[in-house]
Amino acid sequence: VIIVAVAVPLLGSGNYSVARAAARRAASDLQYAQDTAIATQKDITVTFDTESESYLLSNESGVLIHPITNSAYAIDFKGVKELSQLDIVAAFRGGSITFDTTGIPNPGGTLVLRAGDSTFNVTVSSMTGTVSVTAED
Repeated sequence: VIIVAVAVPLLGSGNYSVARAAARRAASDLQYAQDTAIATQKDITVTFDTESESYLLSNESGVLIHPITNSAYAIDFKGVKELSQLDIVAAFRGGSITFDTTGIPNPGGTLVLRAGDSTFNVTVSSMTGTVSVTAED
């Protein structure tokens, strides 16, 4: 298993950079969940909480351990000063997405992140599991 950590600097200022950074972070974490499901041959679920603007990665044994921080793989956007104005507007059907042992998501769909007037979509293809990030116009 190759684990890649992606640092996303907040270049520039304003809501666009905040929303873009959060979308890239979420996309990276979704890709990690998919890769981990394949590597460990265990379903991995990413569960989003739109009230607390957070998400966590888990399997049937509980919350995953982050490979870099060695703590629970839980991301709290409100807990990061630079991302505190971010809102998780919508998070897949039912608020979670599970990758099976072949990397196929259930369900596929879109995570919508907004900071001020800037919105980014993180989409996971239900057919291929491909994760993509796009800005809304």
